[in-house]
Amino acid sequence: MKRSAFVLVLLLFLSIVLVSFPQIETVKAEGTIYIRADGSVEGTDKIQRNENVYTFLGNISVEGTQVDGIIVERDNIVIDGAGYALQYVGNLSYLFRGINGINLTARNGVTIKNMRIIDFVFNVQLYKSSNNTILSNYVSTSELGIALSDAHNNSISQNEIVSYGENMFSMLNASSPSMQLVNSSSNTILGNYVYTKEIGINLLESHNNSITKNDLVSNGEGIGFAFYRFSINNTNSGDSLTNTISGNNIIEQNIGIKSLTGSKNIVAGNNITKCKTYGIFLENYQQINIVGNNFENNTVGIFLGDKASNNTIHHNNFINNQKDVTDVRSTIPFLPSPKNIWDTGSRGNYWSSYNGTDNDGDGIGDTPYVINDVNQDNYPLMNPVDMEEFIIPEFPSWIILPLFLMATLSAIIVKKRLFRPHP
Repeated sequence: MKRSAFVLVLLLFLSIVLVSFPQIETVKAEGTIYIRADGSVEGTDKIQRNENVYTFLGNISVEGTQVDGIIVERDNIVIDGAGYALQYVGNLSYLFRGINGINLTARNGVTIKNMRIIDFVFNVQLYKSSNNTILSNYVSTSELGIALSDAHNNSISQNEIVSYGENMFSMLNASSPSMQLVNSSSNTILGNYVYTKEIGINLLESHNNSITKNDLVSNGEGIGFAFYRFSINNTNSGDSLTNTISGNNIIEQNIGIKSLTGSKNIVAGNNITKCKTYGIFLENYQQINIVGNNFENNTVGIFLGDKASNNTIHHNNFINNQKDVTDVRSTIPFLPSPKNIWDTGSRGNYWSSYNGTDNDGDGIGDTPYVINDVNQDNYPLMNPVDMEEFIIPEFPSWIILPLFLMATLSAIIVKKRLFRPHP
């Protein structure tokens, strides 16, 4: 009986497999696909053209040595993935794998949306391209998710970027960012979800970019934002200037924001929490505005290196950090005193470790909050700040900094009129 039952089950299973087998689609891998300047599509029958809209009809697999997935040679078009995947399935070793998933070189007005882009070295590459939109895509990579180089006035919005595992850059002792801007300006990075074990968003010599309302999540290993430069001299020519980082959630990174150089950038209204080492690490940073951020449950809220000076730090919440501020300059006797500003002249920051009183009930502590021997917040706040008030809305990038500085100056003038001088 047992043997007969086994035979019947085996026959039933084989019959299901045989019936189902003809219905299994054999995936045919493509080489490089071209959308030509005349509008034609070469290399696949899985992209349907309707005037200037190109829509995927199914998943597209690409293989070959150092090939691109889709090379776009036409401006002012929409490529709609319709939820399907563009995936490299060839040799995944570092010397042979596919280079660019979507290659936008010298393109203008192209929209890439609703696509799953997987396993290329550069999943989306914008090189010398402007006014393009990368919208609502899923990008999975072990190398670099979205790369902008000499690219300006582009919009990168509502994408999910997941970076995993070791990669070729790690082997060279270099980090692989999920998104990178090199010599790129006036781009909008808005509402993306970025999970990474290395760098979330990296800026090299890039200016006037607006990076707003993104979620940057890690497992304690990564860096949310990084600012570097290629030049090794002491000039500011290689700095990333006047960028705005506002309204982002930067969670469980090793370092939330790491800057080795830069100036005149704005960090406002961000939630920086549970960072394993530092919420913000500033080394050679000058004239940065750190305003209205929430530093909570970090090992160190803000690290200030020996060349970090002339920064303005006010209206922030420092809550339950193991240490709120580490200031290298204050610990080295022969260095001049740090010149960072911890209040507006009437209002400073909220410190959960502040033990002072507010006898007149004006919301400001009666005694300064001492940060270290040479730094103090003269006007510590008694209650946490509402971060939403400091998130900078999406304006054209060239007017963000003047508007912010005007608003800050106006607020300081008003506060000085409303509040009594503090002893």
